[in-house]
Amino acid sequence: MKRVAVFTLNDYKNYGNRLQNYAVYKILSSLGCDAKTVILRKNKRFLQRIKQILGNSPVEVWCKLLKNILLDILVNINAILNTENSRIATTREDNFKRFTQKYSPTVDYGLYDPEKNIYPKELTEDFDYFVVGSDQVWNLWNGLFPEPVNFLPFAPKEKCISFAASFGYPNVHEHLKAKFSKCLSGIGHISVREESGAKIVRELTGADALVVADPTMTLNKEEWLEIATIPDGLPDKPYLLTFFLGNVTKQYSEIINEVTGDNRLELIKLNDKRDTIRYTAPPDEFLGYINNAEIVFTDSFHCLAFSILFGKPFVAFERKGEEEKMFTRIENLLKLVKMESRTSNKVRFDETLFDLDFSEANKIIESERRKSVSFIENTLEIEKLIMEKAECN
Repeated sequence: MKRVAVFTLNDYKNYGNRLQNYAVYKILSSLGCDAKTVILRKNKRFLQRIKQILGNSPVEVWCKLLKNILLDILVNINAILNTENSRIATTREDNFKRFTQKYSPTVDYGLYDPEKNIYPKELTEDFDYFVVGSDQVWNLWNGLFPEPVNFLPFAPKEKCISFAASFGYPNVHEHLKAKFSKCLSGIGHISVREESGAKIVRELTGADALVVADPTMTLNKEEWLEIATIPDGLPDKPYLLTFFLGNVTKQYSEIINEVTGDNRLELIKLNDKRDTIRYTAPPDEFLGYINNAEIVFTDSFHCLAFSILFGKPFVAFERKGEEEKMFTRIENLLKLVKMESRTSNKVRFDETLFDLDFSEANKIIESERRKSVSFIENTLEIEKLIMEKAECN
């Protein structure tokens, strides 16, 4: 049995993050692997790190960093002053952690020091292969270089795999290209989540990265419903589910009210902090809310993905606010499954709103599913193939 270490972002507030992590574990386990998500915490030398950032980055980068540090401070102050919000956030995080403990085996290897290239030596003793992904593991958060551990520098190149990894942005800052090139070249088998990511890899390394679907799409409906939980307090009447990560504009609200009124639907706002029970729902209940909905309105990629997997009528909205650029991912997914007409600016809000044929989408997703699984199967056999070739020589 192959022992596989998984490295990803560990965000105990984000449904998509926790569910993609479970999907990667489930895929590896179905192939007979003993998979575990590894947690490493950076040995931070704060002043040294800030000096390094400010010394090597353009002015706009560290200005953005300073802005985000100040915003974080203000958020923390607000949380302290507003104990109710703090309690709600803690409850949600605890629910997400319990989900992770139940469904995604995790092992904590303690501290690492990227500046001195010091990693726990047990890693290469305890595991045969190392997978980084999925999610935005190579994102330039605040314009800074990603966590070094997400390039697996401690392991032999042929044992390193990226699975549906994402940069989060269509390009890399000029001053970071050389470092990205060096780090990416240490990964033997690269797959990415977006075409833009494949373009970056090709530009920086000359290698061709395989574009695969988000791991959540690699599991089928039945596999997801095995862990989905029917939430308590679902309305007796059919309901419209909304899940918005960005701002709900006046126009969006008018559309929601019109559809619920005309079709006699209850309304469930899943990401609304005023509804603390639903806001703190764990990921397995998130799946249950989507699967039992009559229709779903969302600006979230993963909520949209599960709506498609579960065969639920949906409308995709453009995200308003800080992360408006995130709509590109939704557009790419809709293009892939040939459902481009289901965006809020194209769909007809009439009697045809609930009429949606998923047969073509299901065929496309099954093809993508096979491609993802084949990539993992083939890369996990690389070491064996190399050894056989060496023996022949």
